[in-house]
Amino acid sequence: MIDTLITDRTQSDVTRWRTLHDKGWDGMTEGEKVEWSAGVKGAYNATDLNRVGEAIEYIADLFGGFGFPMAITPKTGWTINDIPTSQDLENYLSNVAAIRSMMSNIPVYPAGWNAPPETPETMQHLTYEQANDIERILTDINDLLVWVSNNLLWVFAGDVYAGEW
Repeated sequence: MIDTLITDRTQSDVTRWRTLHDKGWDGMTEGEKVEWSAGVKGAYNATDLNRVGEAIEYIADLFGGFGFPMAITPKTGWTINDIPTSQDLENYLSNVAAIRSMMSNIPVYPAGWNAPPETPETMQHLTYEQANDIERILTDINDLLVWVSNNLLWVFAGDVYAGEW
């Protein structure tokens, strides 16, 4: 699931989306229709909203497993015909920010680890860099939790405080 997140969008992806969009369905070749239907990286649509929502659910469950339950319920049933409201998009970013803020519960970080990018303040005029940042936050936090699971789980189990030292 986390490996489906997209963190490498480029200006050429956006340009490609714009080219296909401007052609319209009827003006596209069969190959372009296949490309469009598969999901063009330069767009941000229901597929992206669902992918991020599912990743948020997954990471929230991981935090819950470490004893830090999160009361968030991201929407994951977006369809191509849905038009998100401004409240939907605020909730979307709020969920991403909530995941990012949970890293404060981790007592130590791996050597050389850099904090994930800041959560964008708004989805209005979203750039490809900001779209990458949204999904990079989730991959970075997931990587941190994997590291914790492999290296620090004993701290969370309370062994240090059991008088065994």
